[in-house]
Amino acid sequence: MEILRRPGVYEHLRECGQTIMTAMAEHLSEAGITHQIVGDPVLFDVVFTDQPIANYRDVLKADSAITARFNALLREKGILKTPGKVYPSLTLDDDDMVQTIDAIAEAARKL
Repeated sequence: MEILRRPGVYEHLRECGQTIMTAMAEHLSEAGITHQIVGDPVLFDVVFTDQPIANYRDVLKADSAITARFNALLREKGILKTPGKVYPSLTLDDDDMVQTIDAIAEAARKL
């Protein structure tokens, strides 16, 4: 809790999350991969569907094979994305963000 009380902590977390969300949207769009980014910068996910997402059931209709492949490609580059959401960490530094964005770009190209 002491760490969370430090000035700028929440801003840093939101900034990291927004950077990752933007990278996912840009690189997947450039690769022509149908997707939607849903959630808030501190807790979000990429959903591979062209259908509107209003609830959890809509997420379940998404392409789980592409999701699994995307997550596996990220893991190959050292980025652990759970099968569900993305939870940015307070410990992410500039080098981590570069590694994450590079992994997202490569995963999008390989999909």
